[in-house]
Amino acid sequence: MFGWFRKKPKTGLDLFIEAIYGKNPPKISANLNTAIDIAFTDLLNQKIDYRTVSAKCSENYQSGIPYNTYDLALSTALAFFMKKDEYDLDFTDQLKARMQMIEWIQQNKCNPIIAKTFEDQLYKIYKPSLNDQQAAKPKQTPKEIFNDVVTGENTSYFTIGERLFPHAPRTENELNEVAGFVAQDIRALLPSAAHLYQFVMCEIEGASMSDNENAQKLVEFSGFHPSEYHNALSGSPLMDEEGSATDFFNLDIFPSLTFHYNMDQAVAIRCRFMTSFINKYRTEIDEARKLYS
Repeated sequence: MFGWFRKKPKTGLDLFIEAIYGKNPPKISANLNTAIDIAFTDLLNQKIDYRTVSAKCSENYQSGIPYNTYDLALSTALAFFMKKDEYDLDFTDQLKARMQMIEWIQQNKCNPIIAKTFEDQLYKIYKPSLNDQQAAKPKQTPKEIFNDVVTGENTSYFTIGERLFPHAPRTENELNEVAGFVAQDIRALLPSAAHLYQFVMCEIEGASMSDNENAQKLVEFSGFHPSEYHNALSGSPLMDEEGSATDFFNLDIFPSLTFHYNMDQAVAIRCRFMTSFINKYRTEIDEARKLYS
């Protein structure tokens, strides 16, 4: 009654921690040495002096934020990417780091808010502003596009596998055009009905595991029952083959999308590509279902 039991006012740090980890945040669980190694090698491509990375990681470790090992590594690496010119961290470095972060998210190794902050900041830092992009030009021939890339006139080109476009899709018509090419290229990598069925099941199970609205719409649109795609990702040996359609989607298409768009947009376009593929080859997919479902 005399204020003896009055709650201590929350500090800005308290509110920050609560926003990331909830009202009952865990205690710090990070392994400092492991986080330093991960930031140095997996996220910063060994481009920053190890002692400099160690100092920054130790500073973050002592900040009072209850990081786990991967959260601490991401927060440490982000500080250097924010000064990319000073540390010569280029497009390849940030793309590798973003793909590593995606893998950790899929494995539930890092906090999703910290991961999203990492993704959004790198996207903003490395994405050219609209003012820096070239003004719209008349549609170019493949030879004109290639020449502009070779001469350095076009530095914002967009690639899907071996296909080269003057820029990432900006309109519905451009997106539909690219989706059509993607569908054709993926189908060419599926030599049998078994390959076709396993590829689709892997994509649908992957989408079903995401809380992204577009991913959930893709699952619903596909019409497949959960019993069909359950454990497809771990039980599809044909998609583990080198050069498989799944590899093409994960190693060629998705990195290109994440370079030109933020993560939510990239996931939405990936789902759009998959919707286009199912639409185009629905009859063949249904025939494969009769054999393997």
